[in-house]
Amino acid sequence: MKKHLLLIVVLACLLIGCGNTEKLDTYYDGMQSFNGNVQIITETLDLIDVTRDSAADQITTQLNKLLEQFRIMSELEVPRQFAACEELGDDAYTYMQEAVRLYKEWLANPDNTSDDTLEMAKENYERAMTRVNYISIILQGGVPEGEGITITEEDATDFSPVVDDSSANDAVENDVLPETEPIVDDEELPDDSNPDEVDEFAY
Repeated sequence: MKKHLLLIVVLACLLIGCGNTEKLDTYYDGMQSFNGNVQIITETLDLIDVTRDSAADQITTQLNKLLEQFRIMSELEVPRQFAACEELGDDAYTYMQEAVRLYKEWLANPDNTSDDTLEMAKENYERAMTRVNYISIILQGGVPEGEGITITEEDATDFSPVVDDSSANDAVENDVLPETEPIVDDEELPDDSNPDEVDEFAY
């Protein structure tokens, strides 16, 4: 079943950053730290000489570091103004977990591992980074665009703060975040990312 991302875009309050709190600043700082650390890791991966015997071990080490950064990011406390980012962060971590698992499986025995394994690893990786990109766009006051996203806009005067109430979720039908099930089989992979439109938090 196709799922959708419901974004509450507060057209006045969010864009001017009103009501900044310590919690909001902490989340921004956490995402900035995540961004910087992921950039260092991805640059290190690019510099690894894959012809060396130690390449697989070096790549595995960096993949573990990358996964740890996604774990930390997914556990950041998200301000209610950016409630959509919480599930996006969880989704990104889920996809990266599967990507790293598949990359390690392929690295352990590349000659006897199906090429599909490597392709599924890449797809999960790209989906993780796409969701990080969505978070970046939201934090900059923008609205993510892409396949499988439904946007709901509300004026600031009509905005009701997000609360921790599971019953509220039952009142919304078919307006949930994009599909987060990791890709683990040979089914056709939907393209929900656009590598050419990567924001500052995506790699």
